[in-house]
Amino acid sequence: MTTAPAAPRQRRAYAPRMPVEDRRAQLRDAALRLIGEQGYAGLTVEAISAAAGVTKPVLYSAYPTVAALLKDLLDRTQSDALTQLLGAVSGPSIVPSEMTRAWLTIVREHPQTWAPILRIGPATPDVV
Repeated sequence: MTTAPAAPRQRRAYAPRMPVEDRRAQLRDAALRLIGEQGYAGLTVEAISAAAGVTKPVLYSAYPTVAALLKDLLDRTQSDALTQLLGAVSGPSIVPSEMTRAWLTIVREHPQTWAPILRIGPATPDVV
């Protein structure tokens, strides 16, 4: 009895190699999208790596934990949020109602920047 030769094994598609800072930016963007769509409850290693189109080991090579990724993401979005807010409310005599209106406009125009701040709830990690 002869057996048919085995079919060649399909290789898994790998994420292209990139510098670690570029990979971190890709992972932060994926995590930010997930927070905007699902809140912090959807922020798992599996979900982040799938959203970024990479494997879990690739994620772990850029960040040792989800908490480390989240801290980096929050540092960067906090900076962006403050820059947006200060740009909108600069002026010597801005009144609270104008400030509130400006802030709401910024949130509408940049929802992903503000999602980590506004999506806080029961599933919010301690690092936040």
